[in-house]
Amino acid sequence: MNNTDTSPHHRPTTAELRQHCALLLSHFAWAEHRQQQAASDAYQQGIKLAPLDQLPPLLPQKQVCDLQVDQALNYFAGTKTAFRQRLFLALSAVSRHDNIITAQERRLIHHFADALQIDHETVESALTLPKPGSRIEANEPGTEAAPSSLAEQQSAFTQGSIKQALFPGPLSIPAKALILANIIPLFGVIFLGWDAGALLLLYWLENIVIGVYTIVRMIYACGIKAIGIVIFFTFHYSAFCGVHGMIVLSLSTLVGESEILNSGADDGLILLMPFLLVAEVFRNIIALYPALLTLPLLSFVISHGISTVMNNFIGKEDIGRKAESIMADPYRRIVILHVALIAGAGVILLGNAGSIAPVLILLIAMKTALDLYEHNRNHRNRLKAKTQANINTT
Repeated sequence: MNNTDTSPHHRPTTAELRQHCALLLSHFAWAEHRQQQAASDAYQQGIKLAPLDQLPPLLPQKQVCDLQVDQALNYFAGTKTAFRQRLFLALSAVSRHDNIITAQERRLIHHFADALQIDHETVESALTLPKPGSRIEANEPGTEAAPSSLAEQQSAFTQGSIKQALFPGPLSIPAKALILANIIPLFGVIFLGWDAGALLLLYWLENIVIGVYTIVRMIYACGIKAIGIVIFFTFHYSAFCGVHGMIVLSLSTLVGESEILNSGADDGLILLMPFLLVAEVFRNIIALYPALLTLPLLSFVISHGISTVMNNFIGKEDIGRKAESIMADPYRRIVILHVALIAGAGVILLGNAGSIAPVLILLIAMKTALDLYEHNRNHRNRLKAKTQANINTT
């Protein structure tokens, strides 16, 4: 108990800590074994180095799911360094029990090391200092030989950190859908001759889609109590999107001075201004790029719909959250849109945006990477918050 940091409201019991340790050790034991006895032998190797004694027996394979493992990892991320290092050594001992570290076990070790914030030296010790007679399968598909020089090690570690941020594990269905949706703009630039204006307006449409799904999430998680926040969010988010849409149109020199901006205040429609601006952007899209409202927009509707259903409806990530907290989620994407606007403006200022396909492709790649990073980050944070909430109510 002295090894863990606890909140002032709840001190986790030893039983809770043991259960989390057993879950992670069982996950490692079943990673490379399908037979009960082999998995049990590997599990026993980990128990010898575990930071807690009297751990329960190996958990059945059907009781070890990825969601529970992610929750346990998020939980232990708040413990002290010495505790996490002992836990990591126990996990690596499970992988080393048969004197072989397979490619899958190697990936698991790196994934868990990143989640538990283990230093690079400890990780390398677990991989490069195995028991006598053991071997590391570094030449299997998807693996690399260990770097020899310090510079190579540092480079590999940096590349691994970036890869871990974008691909912390096997791609989930929502992550795959997100990547596929972002391939559509790539097709448009390469084969359909899209210019920067079309690309930025499509990303603007995506933010509208995210706003709609955010409203659905608030109502699903909070019910009728969310109505007030939903009304405020609808007005505020529409204002953001309306202004951003007009900026995109202005940068693209697609429209002149907005009649709505000139007449809205005179007509007493100031409260409707956000929605009028959004409507004007839609009107210009219909006139200039009607194809954006077909497959490109549908791909983002499907992608974010899959994420909402799997993470928020089935995964219950929003249950227990306040509507105000859910409302704040899409605003981080506004920052991504700002980056896209700046990059797109630079392309347009070069004078012939439509012919500068490599720059637009780079913009798509940057936006996709940011999307994937935000997706993984938000998913981890919500799981962590949900796990902590469950602990505090125990």
